[in-house]
Amino acid sequence: MGVHPVYTHRSLTHGFLSCVVGVPRNINRSFESDGVIRPVDGNTIADSISVRYPHDGDAALRAIKESGGFAISVSDEQIIQAIPELARVASVFGEPAGVTPLVALEKANNNKIKEGEKIVALMTGNGLKDINSAMKSVGRPLKINPNIKELEKIVHNI
Repeated sequence: MGVHPVYTHRSLTHGFLSCVVGVPRNINRSFESDGVIRPVDGNTIADSISVRYPHDGDAALRAIKESGGFAISVSDEQIIQAIPELARVASVFGEPAGVTPLVALEKANNNKIKEGEKIVALMTGNGLKDINSAMKSVGRPLKINPNIKELEKIVHNI
């Protein structure tokens, strides 16, 4: 399960800007409980944030708290669904850990984000980093003969 804090970052030109980033689930658990980061099984499709114990976990937790931010956990299923959605809406091919901030942003939008607030979702990994997960999100590719008419027919029917 990916975990995604939203935190406020001081910008010299724009005042406060809310950012959404993906972090390991033990930071989320720590944020919601006693503040102690404990090792966890990092089994998630978002392998870039899948760590047993984060190197700078205390600093990440401190940044969330000091900025008045919050943490939201999202499922692997939600992450997989976001990959083709981001491609369709923004023409961006994201890898699982990269799209987790967008999933968190959607969840946060229900009750944690103020109307008119400016948000930046930081996506640092592209889909070529994890082709297998991308394939899970869209299914098997269509096979066609190398013929422009057949390609046009397939594209027209999508």
